[in-house]
Amino acid sequence: MNADKRKQAIKKKGYTLKQIADALGKSLSTVSNVVSGRYHSEAIANALAKIVDQPVEKFFADCKSYTTPSNSVVVRGLAREQKVDELRQLFSEAS
Repeated sequence: MNADKRKQAIKKKGYTLKQIADALGKSLSTVSNVVSGRYHSEAIANALAKIVDQPVEKFFADCKSYTTPSNSVVVRGLAREQKVDELRQLFSEAS
């Protein structure tokens, strides 16, 4: 599905991108950029796919970032802070 079809599917459900942005606490431009495929956001993409009752992989079939499994590792909490500290130290050494 391309960006125009995504917009049409959302409109068919009776919603505007502005309403969705307000409900998600995001800017209209951010939501619009996700719909158009210019910006990647799993959370927004999942919300949009939920609105139209489709899996995100199908709703964003033309966007590789939603259809290709990610090899990235999500690090949270203390482990994330430790990684950030490591990077800060690395960057300060490079200066």
